Amino acid sequence: MSETFTLYVVDEDLLPTELVGNDDEEMYEQLVSAVGENGTLETTVEMTEDDFVDALESIDKLIDGNRLLPNNAMNHSPHELLGNNSDCPYFGYFSPAQVQELLFLFESLSDEQIDIIESVETHSQVFSAFRSAAESALDFEHALAIVHT
Repeated sequence: MSETFTLYVVDEDLLPTELVGNDDEEMYEQLVSAVGENGTLETTVEMTEDDFVDALESIDKLIDGNRLLPNNAMNHSPHELLGNNSDCPYFGYFSPAQVQELLFLFESLSDEQIDIIESVETHSQVFSAFRSAAESALDFEHALAIVHT
């Protein structure tokens, strides 16, 4: 079953620093709402979660990201609002500094490594989406949020 991964460029200063809710799901919904209201939709990727995770992990190995890409894209939130053990849907987040680091790692790829990424359609799609979104976020010194639906 296909899922949607929506990448938003968002000013970190406009996101909440604390959430009030009875459970993780309520806090997740508040965070998604804040990102939607304050962020700019950059791009959307549709594929299975397994393909998405495989692409993130494969790209991360090529960029020597030390799991930056899969960890942040799958289970990270601004100001660690959701925590790592949340019982809510996945949420991804890269702070402005992490966006800069990610883009630096992308730019350090050789032509051969880019060819490896582009040889698998899902990997190419994820790489293009994250590279484009990271470039936009860096232009404004903003963060990158990934909403999973």
